[in-house]
Amino acid sequence: MNAILNKSLNVALLLLTNGDCCLGTIDSYGNTLLHYISYSPFTDMILLLCKKLIEEYPVFIGMKNLKGETPLHISVKMGNIEFVDFLLYNGARVEDKTFDGKSVMEYAFFAKNNSGNIIQKLQNYQDVISHTENKEQKETKFERHDVVIHETKTSLFNFTLFKTKEQMRKEYENDFKILLDSFHLNEKMTFPLDSFNRKKKFRMISIDGGGSKCTLQALIFARLVNKFPTLLEEVNLFCGVSASSFICADLALGIEPQDVAKIMIEMTKHMFEKKSRGYTESLYSNTYIIDVANMTYGEKKLTDLKRNILINAFQFDSGENDPNRCCKACVFNNFIPGHDCKIADACLRSSAAVGYYPPYQGYADGGIFENNPCVCAFPYVFGDKGFKADIQNTVCLSISSGRPPVNYMDRNKYTDAGMFQLLPITMDGFFWSRKSMADDVAKGFLGDRYMRFDPVLPGNLDLDCSDQIDKIIEIGNTIDITSIEDWIKRYWL
Repeated sequence: MNAILNKSLNVALLLLTNGDCCLGTIDSYGNTLLHYISYSPFTDMILLLCKKLIEEYPVFIGMKNLKGETPLHISVKMGNIEFVDFLLYNGARVEDKTFDGKSVMEYAFFAKNNSGNIIQKLQNYQDVISHTENKEQKETKFERHDVVIHETKTSLFNFTLFKTKEQMRKEYENDFKILLDSFHLNEKMTFPLDSFNRKKKFRMISIDGGGSKCTLQALIFARLVNKFPTLLEEVNLFCGVSASSFICADLALGIEPQDVAKIMIEMTKHMFEKKSRGYTESLYSNTYIIDVANMTYGEKKLTDLKRNILINAFQFDSGENDPNRCCKACVFNNFIPGHDCKIADACLRSSAAVGYYPPYQGYADGGIFENNPCVCAFPYVFGDKGFKADIQNTVCLSISSGRPPVNYMDRNKYTDAGMFQLLPITMDGFFWSRKSMADDVAKGFLGDRYMRFDPVLPGNLDLDCSDQIDKIIEIGNTIDITSIEDWIKRYWL
């Protein structure tokens, strides 16, 4: 308890790991461990601890100390809004009062932080409970999709939230359908290019994965097409990974890049619906993305596209029937037999970012092994199985989703670092080094015929930075792309 109260989380973790503490301890003032946690920032480790605690001692959710305070009272008083969410979700009672008659709402008026937000949250919760109880007061159970949910406070709250989210999701989907219906396809993209031969220039576009930041790439292409109207019509191969797989599929379908940007902006608003803290399950639900993919592409397969496309993804398991059963790096495309699949499936498999979304059909984000997808395409562009293109007659425009101002691991800082110092940044270091290697490979093949645009962003923007979408839009509309335009004039046209 002292470790939690003093915010010594590493000590608490050590004690829990060694089994040297009892989660059910109650101090002389009647405080449980949940009371103590109410004073602390709600970190990922705290979440795991709380889940374990209420699993073993569910009564602690509403237990009062000697003052009559529940953990909800204290978390409200401290302005610990994330812990308030957790307690409400797990059945904490807003109507509970202390022994001198003070309600949770009264505590909220004097909260140290987030007073207004907490008051609104508590009021919304009370409204939800009251509405549900009034509507269902004559019933003792509810049915939905043949599942019976018994009437308890926790079940009522979860069930009501589920219905609300379902209604909101339907509204989002309807908005997206209206957006799709407003687009007009570029008819020239619905016809294949003239037959390719080694004497013709082979043009590739490669787009890095980047989550919300892929809006930046779509906006850049919109600006380029405004200056070079036939730019996309001349592309022999689109290469995408993760979220950029949607961009490539949309462009290959003939959706204009300014409309693709609208799609990415709309998706970013709703694709990061948080469902957990990301340790025991994924951070976000993929329901919205699945619905969007199916609305956009329907049953179309990659081979239904008239332009060549390649999308890479990571497969967890090649299957029980594979004598060499293993994890696999996969490339879905429409030009090599046996690599075809539904467009929606290819995009959803490739964009299932590990930890952020659940795996899709046993696949995860292709950025695990390569976030610059043109590198995955080169063996098929130049090799015997693919196009057998002439390297000297091949050009590639590769656009990243940007990089942070600091994209290195300070060698002076990490001279003799341990696991706790290195683990948080090792994954970033892996991706930075892989990005560098991919550039070296592409430049080794193509030299100056490879154009890499990798702008430095004004801050550390993660792939789920949906709250920064306005900043991303501003960057996409204003960033200097003169270097790309000059390269297009010299090598592409």
